[in-house]
Amino acid sequence: MRHKKRKRRSSRVLFVLISLFVISLFMLKGPLMKSVEARQYIDPNEIKLSKVLPNFEAIRVWGANVIELKEIPLASRLLGRNYGVYVNNHLTKEFSNYNKALEFALGHEDSSIKKKTDNVVLWNNYRRYVLMEGNFYINSFEEVSSTIEYGKEHRMSYIIDQEENKLVWSNFDRQIEFTDETSQGDLFLINPQYPVSSEFIPNNMVNLANHINSYIRVSRNDMEIDEVAFNSITSMLKDAYYDGADQMVVISTYRSYQRQTTLFNNRVNFLLASMGADEARREAATSVAIPGSSEHQIGLGVDFSTLRSMGVSQDFGDTVEGKWLNNNSWKYGFVIRYTEEKMDITGIIDEPWHLRYVGVPHAELMNKLNLCLEEYLEYIKNNLEEEFVDHNEDSYKMYYFDSIYSDELLEFLYNNDNIARISGDGMGGIIITTNY
Repeated sequence: MRHKKRKRRSSRVLFVLISLFVISLFMLKGPLMKSVEARQYIDPNEIKLSKVLPNFEAIRVWGANVIELKEIPLASRLLGRNYGVYVNNHLTKEFSNYNKALEFALGHEDSSIKKKTDNVVLWNNYRRYVLMEGNFYINSFEEVSSTIEYGKEHRMSYIIDQEENKLVWSNFDRQIEFTDETSQGDLFLINPQYPVSSEFIPNNMVNLANHINSYIRVSRNDMEIDEVAFNSITSMLKDAYYDGADQMVVISTYRSYQRQTTLFNNRVNFLLASMGADEARREAATSVAIPGSSEHQIGLGVDFSTLRSMGVSQDFGDTVEGKWLNNNSWKYGFVIRYTEEKMDITGIIDEPWHLRYVGVPHAELMNKLNLCLEEYLEYIKNNLEEEFVDHNEDSYKMYYFDSIYSDELLEFLYNNDNIARISGDGMGGIIITTNY
């Protein structure tokens, strides 16, 4: 009956946390591990999700006890009876056909099937959650929590749910560089305290210059932006245009570490004419981001100007376009990142032209609470389950987890299907946004 029940169930998407952070269910642009080689210890390519796992023999899978087969009877070898059915760990019957062996085993409690030539157990009907280490069976349990506790004792272990035919937990290699592991997602913080490396290049960018029209205008031909932010900025520019803010132009998006270094050094060199080197660097950092701390490097920062000026200026905030962005950008997932009011927190001067994509509904909530990104991440951390209804009356709930390895996060991912977005905070934590 259990086999028939399993066959009726369609194979579901394999939940893997670090491909998390990875997984299309979480709607990430890529794994949260960007410059870190953490991985799950079961390759999804090794499992054929179109098949029920007990029928898949390419890896060593099930078994309550790996029985050491001392000798294969001569008759079995001659007849090609390679599949032995064990009941209560005793060899009961042999088959040359796996499906016949499975049919027989399903009629007996505490049964397992062993492929004798490889001396491995392929299947058992003992307990739901099977704990593996590498390609080898360790144990099985009825409760997932018990399986996880046991799995923590094994460095390369993972758990498969036989009923749902999916991976539910894996014990990742924890020997990683902690500072980079959550530097991905719409909300992750980048600043001098939490920089990214010089090799950091965002995945999945779109060149705005390839989509110019009456309302999408750019100052250069290389104007790349994160693909999720791209969808939002095109809607925002279109609405701004038809609302009368029709002189908007995008003058800066993605900027490499090397380009940022050049801009920063140029600013320092300019200031050296009137101050010492240390003071020049400190002063430069208030208007030009220190290399590795620029939101342009992560593809989520955008600078705007107007066709009238085509440059950055604090006067932009007084233009029709600047006022429109200040009043409306939050509806599209953007915030004005640096304001004079928050300079003591961000360390950056008032930049009405610089917007950061943080996503919906976070931009609206940040605007409502008057919080900069540093403050907002602390707010979410202190309000672990924040509920919010946006201006479109869509309901969201945000959850904070302090580590990608927390049991609470793994359990949450396993039990929830209404995840809208998942993002690292750049400081080791994870923020999950659900829509319901």
